[in-house]
Amino acid sequence: MRYFVAFVFVLALVALPLSASAHGGEVAAPAEEKMDLRVRRAGIGLGVSGAVLVSGGVMVGIGAADANALTGEGVGLLVGGAILTIGGLVATIITGRMLAERKRDRDRFREAHYECTTPSSVGPGTIATHVPSGRWSCGT
Repeated sequence: MRYFVAFVFVLALVALPLSASAHGGEVAAPAEEKMDLRVRRAGIGLGVSGAVLVSGGVMVGIGAADANALTGEGVGLLVGGAILTIGGLVATIITGRMLAERKRDRDRFREAHYECTTPSSVGPGTIATHVPSGRWSCGT
């Protein structure tokens, strides 16, 4: 049980956002880089919450196989796994929506700033390519 508590504590630390002092270098960054960073962080959050979901499912599976309702053995693992699974599912849904919203905002910014469409929404006759400098190049 003590390993389970330590495991949950470590997962909570990994899932927490960085402190405000760690964001000090972002102040002078252009808006597009900030948006790319937000998309990347949302993707990391989605991966972490998915890992919590999977680990909770594994714990439920192991707990269900080992649980004995008469003696109460293995019930803690089953309950802990169920809690992690539910929490991971909720976090996955929330971070998935955040990721989609942040990607949409970034793409709209690029379309407005570069006056062309990004690869996710390229229309007929317009070609948008990502050049090595990190900028978008538009052509027809």
